[in-house]
Amino acid sequence: MKIRTQYEDGKTIVHLIGEGDLEASQEVKFHLTQLINEKKLPLILNLRRCYFLNSVFIGTLLVLTEKIEREHHKKLILIGLNKSNEKIIKTLGLNRYFILKSIKHREQVCSSKKFKKSRKSKLTIARHIYDSHVQLMNINKVNKKRFAPIVKLMHKELKELKRAG
Repeated sequence: MKIRTQYEDGKTIVHLIGEGDLEASQEVKFHLTQLINEKKLPLILNLRRCYFLNSVFIGTLLVLTEKIEREHHKKLILIGLNKSNEKIIKTLGLNRYFILKSIKHREQVCSSKKFKKSRKSKLTIARHIYDSHVQLMNINKVNKKRFAPIVKLMHKELKELKRAG
């Protein structure tokens, strides 16, 4: 995934280009956590060129928006969602956690940052997937039913990885 950061009129706009999957979620979490810690808010994610969002990626965005709310009393703003991704967000009931907006600013990249891909241990990756799915599961009863089997399997996998570690 390509990550480009733009600063415009006191806002931080992060353009995500590619697929929102496990690997991308780790890169995005690292990048956005830095911006949140540096108080580069409000934080807007432009997902116009992010064609696919899986549950790990969405769970990561949820973890990040909760961090923003807890520490800065603001929400993560998502713009440019395609119809499929917007439907996923709304079906899971996550639209109440994010601010969803259409694109109303010019798309101009002022700066971009690339991060070297780091090798993560299987335990770290499994923990990331587990945490993302727990966040999604705890949204409501419907999500709990959907994600409980995945969380149960991931919990078992984490235990096995810790023992093998």
